[in-house]
Amino acid sequence: EIHLHIGRKVRQMYAEASEMMIASAGAGSSSDLYGGGFYRPSNDWMLFVAVDQFCRCAYLVTDRSEKADLASLYLDAAMEAVSESAFVVAGDFLTSGIEMLGESREWEVGPGEEGDGDGSSRYYALRLQMHHLSAEM
Repeated sequence: EIHLHIGRKVRQMYAEASEMMIASAGAGSSSDLYGGGFYRPSNDWMLFVAVDQFCRCAYLVTDRSEKADLASLYLDAAMEAVSESAFVVAGDFLTSGIEMLGESREWEVGPGEEGDGDGSSRYYALRLQMHHLSAEM
């Protein structure tokens, strides 16, 4: 349970830090250390810490909406790992994200269809993105 608590807390910190970075970029302020736009502090470490904690306690997450949120977080981490050429790690994140969504028949609900009101189209899009990225690697 401690990993679930830590994961949720770090995910919240990551979301807040991301919002602050977006807001400061929109305001025209710069977080450069060297003045020329070469260095931008990153909060990606929080993303990887949160995903790591959730990987340790995925079986404790039972809420369908939270599972979709976590799968999206795994996808974000996989995309960041791919950008750093960490393909094995990215593959692990994608596998975990797909497993987080579980076995279902959401492929029967195509993009833009309503499904049965349980977020099936969101699951479809998320699973499609994860499989697409996995195939590209």
